[in-house]
Amino acid sequence: MHQAHPEQNDPVEPEGGRPSIAEVVQRLDHLWSEETPELSDFSGDHVGQRVGKYILQRIVGRGSFGVVYQAYDPELDREVALKLPRPEVLIDAERLNRFEGEATTAARLDHPAIVPIFDAEFTGPVPYIASAYCSGPDLGDWLAARKTPVEPQQAAEFVAQLAEAVHYAHQQGVLHRDLKPSNIMLEPHDTLSPSAELADYEPRLTDFGLAKLIEASLHDTRSSLLVGTPLYMAPEQIVGDSGQVSAATDVHALGVMLFELLSLELPYDGNSYFKVFDSIQTEQPRKLGECRASLPRELETICGKCLEKDPRDRYPAAAELAKDLSRFVAGEPIAASSPNILQLFLRWCRHPNRLSNAVTFSIGLNVLYALWMIGAVLGLWLLPDSTSLNLPQRWNVTIQALLVICVHDGLMIALSWWSRRGNFAFLSCATIYASFFFLLPLLSVLGVIPMFADQYEGNAYFEWSNSMLILVGGALQLFLYGCAWWGVWRKQSTGSIANLN
Repeated sequence: MHQAHPEQNDPVEPEGGRPSIAEVVQRLDHLWSEETPELSDFSGDHVGQRVGKYILQRIVGRGSFGVVYQAYDPELDREVALKLPRPEVLIDAERLNRFEGEATTAARLDHPAIVPIFDAEFTGPVPYIASAYCSGPDLGDWLAARKTPVEPQQAAEFVAQLAEAVHYAHQQGVLHRDLKPSNIMLEPHDTLSPSAELADYEPRLTDFGLAKLIEASLHDTRSSLLVGTPLYMAPEQIVGDSGQVSAATDVHALGVMLFELLSLELPYDGNSYFKVFDSIQTEQPRKLGECRASLPRELETICGKCLEKDPRDRYPAAAELAKDLSRFVAGEPIAASSPNILQLFLRWCRHPNRLSNAVTFSIGLNVLYALWMIGAVLGLWLLPDSTSLNLPQRWNVTIQALLVICVHDGLMIALSWWSRRGNFAFLSCATIYASFFFLLPLLSVLGVIPMFADQYEGNAYFEWSNSMLILVGGALQLFLYGCAWWGVWRKQSTGSIANLN
């Protein structure tokens, strides 16, 4: 499912300043493509040792923050999951605070679909978090072993249970921000015989190491730049603006998991952080029906609503997602609806590709206009018998044509070229200039001002038809530049890192 990542050289710290966003992304690509020694060298030598009152039995999971052991509590005669921080976490105050925050956050939550915290220790020689032990696999491992997608009814019921747990956490003021299959434990109904059916497991949400208290704020931009797992992150997480992260952010991750359960694929592809970020920010997710035929239209609609780019277009609360999934399971009409024609049109208009469309169209159009003017002027001088214009009039037309080529066509081509990388100042100038040269032929068509008074003197039809031709081209040019300006403005206003290089 996940592709291998190309090797990359270590980026070099720029002199005298912080690295750029592109360099940060390059570093993340490097970390994604190669395990660092401190992560890979953490071994299971602690098995059999005692940590606090717990006896370590075996490693059941590894993460970037810690290693999870199955451990035995001799005082209460029960199995627990004991999470110990990695060595590098112990010397990093920020990461150690997150480790501690995971326990304090999860301890606030009491829900049957959330793994409960039993005990925690942060002041002793070995910090740990003790929680309920789930005997089943995590959802990520379970999916990796699957050969066929989950049945629609089972997937809907499963994600509905998760959505209810997530909504409960939101009600307690906790956003998870890192929902993904490896953070969903599966508790089997029958512990003696593992099952291949999702309906035979109960989901248990865990790992609140990246959770955010809704009433708190992240002041450190280094912490808020990338919080979450890329393939399950929402667009607002990628831009690193914690103010935009909301309940709809967790809804997006639930939608990705629903998509994965139903298709065994992910809505976005990418073999590096940069490509994944760019896809999530600029591309529409793959349609669920294209990954798996004959799926109920209702589930495609629900998935699509969860994966909307704008958080305002998603379910406003995880409870609303749970209700729609329950309606589907019960055979009732769902509340979500597919985007209408106007919404699809607006989505197309604000797509970042409109900038390249505008630049390409504008350069091509104005080159064509310039060639047209040059051809018309050459015709005046090479075929003098074909026109009724006298010598002074021909010179006048020639000078006017050269001015149009330089002042309009040449400058518009230059502004388009300078705008191609999304420079907002040049793009704004190009949009304003395009609007001016849309109004000029419009006024000519309406008879307010003449555009070709010398060339077509006494021939109103040719003057009108040529003005109309220029008007159509100018209207398309202005429309594309308007869309491009809107898209770039939205990207800059939200701090998007897509297309930065």
